[in-house]
Amino acid sequence: MPSRRVPKSDHDRIDRGREAIRMCLDAMRERGMSTTAAEISRQTGVPSSTVAKVLAHERSVQPDFLRKLGEASGIPITRLFMEMGWLPESEVMNVLDASQHLTAALRDLARLRPYLEQIATPPLPAPLAAAHALLGDPVSAQRFEVRLDQIVCGGRYRTPAIIVAEFSLKDGAHPLPFDEARRLAAESGVRLSAEEEARNDPAFWSVRLELMARTRRVLDDGQEATWQGGPDHRTWEPVARAWPAHLLVQDAVGGRQRAASVAPRSLDRPCSLVVVGGRHGTGLAAPLLAEALGWQFVLIRGDVEVAPDGRVVPIRQDSAAGRIRAWISAAERIEEAAGAGRPWQAVILVRPAAFDGRQRHPHLEARAFDLLARTQARVIYARVPDAYLSWWGRRIEGDHLPGRYDGERWARRTRGLYERLEGVLGRRTVGKDLLMHVPDPADEFAPHHPAIPDEVIDWSARVAWAAFNWIGRELGRDGDIRTGRLAQWADLLREDFRQGVPDLDL
Repeated sequence: MPSRRVPKSDHDRIDRGREAIRMCLDAMRERGMSTTAAEISRQTGVPSSTVAKVLAHERSVQPDFLRKLGEASGIPITRLFMEMGWLPESEVMNVLDASQHLTAALRDLARLRPYLEQIATPPLPAPLAAAHALLGDPVSAQRFEVRLDQIVCGGRYRTPAIIVAEFSLKDGAHPLPFDEARRLAAESGVRLSAEEEARNDPAFWSVRLELMARTRRVLDDGQEATWQGGPDHRTWEPVARAWPAHLLVQDAVGGRQRAASVAPRSLDRPCSLVVVGGRHGTGLAAPLLAEALGWQFVLIRGDVEVAPDGRVVPIRQDSAAGRIRAWISAAERIEEAAGAGRPWQAVILVRPAAFDGRQRHPHLEARAFDLLARTQARVIYARVPDAYLSWWGRRIEGDHLPGRYDGERWARRTRGLYERLEGVLGRRTVGKDLLMHVPDPADEFAPHHPAIPDEVIDWSARVAWAAFNWIGRELGRDGDIRTGRLAQWADLLREDFRQGVPDLDL
């Protein structure tokens, strides 16, 4: 913008006034506004006779009139006053610079709005959200009642680990005809996978379909929750008041995507963290670690993908390909952010199933393994004993009719995936990742019980604590944990770590 002198003659003042008026009139015409004296009078509140004289250049332009005309035409007042020479160039540039910075800040704020909304009003856990939706609907509230419960797990490190909502028909309410319930479910995008079971007990499955349909909208947000309690299922019976039951259950610690806190911990050498594991092992360490760091927690699932800005976006699919694509989208986000010099402060939990194309998606599977091998994130992995996988396989069996699910086959397949993953991790740069192994359990875990065994919770806490301290040593900013469950358990964990978690040599 060229430098301008403050006018020293009436001639200069008139020329500047004409230019300022012309700018305003042109802007008004572009906006489809009339530029007659009468219309400008109406817009500015200045008498039309005065306006006419100013437009005819028979009267000098006054600051108050030019301010009003600028507001009507949409031209910034600073620009007009600078045109008139009423503002020094340096002051105008300061104002314009501030305006540009403010505009950029507002754009950034709009982009961050989803994160800010999650921080201000984080989504309810799925069982609570479903209860809220059901009881907030007049029709559903007349038919159903809800009981909420939590299952506390852990031996040395106790925590509410599972949230349970039990839904039941009120006295006097009856199941919908099965075809009507199926239609309601189809309209909501719900598909029943237990068709054979439904034929044996249509009344029970009619209620299940109705519940799934009436809560689908609030549960379609990337959280992980499952409906349990079918006839002849076994795992969840200990927590139900009646059996069979309609239970919506969720991992209370790691079953939700979580935004970063308002004050995330910074590192001297920032990076993303990828935790390889699952609920069958020490996958709980990932949300515990994210909580302690104040970082975003990302749960890789088949019905989500990670957007380029790091938001976790729900999508309508849940398949082997969906899990792989979700991991690929997260891995690509890690690389893009690191390449731009702004590493993504997130803890990403990826399970072995995200690398299993089940022979139908070999190209996706190969890409998933390749991205893990090359990721600039630090990887945290704790090998778990075969006993953990056998326990989880038998636990899944209890969520099905007897004989309909082979838990040992699942355990063998998962162990094979872990072996392939360890092969990839073993070829990465030595010292870049944190590799551990968990010792065998002291006793066999109960197979058909909803609670997570104490040892699984306790070792998850130890793995998270080991990771937090390793991050401090490797990446800088060592210090005490100030928030979350690890902070509550800090004294016990320090005592535990006289021996620590055994390292894994790949």
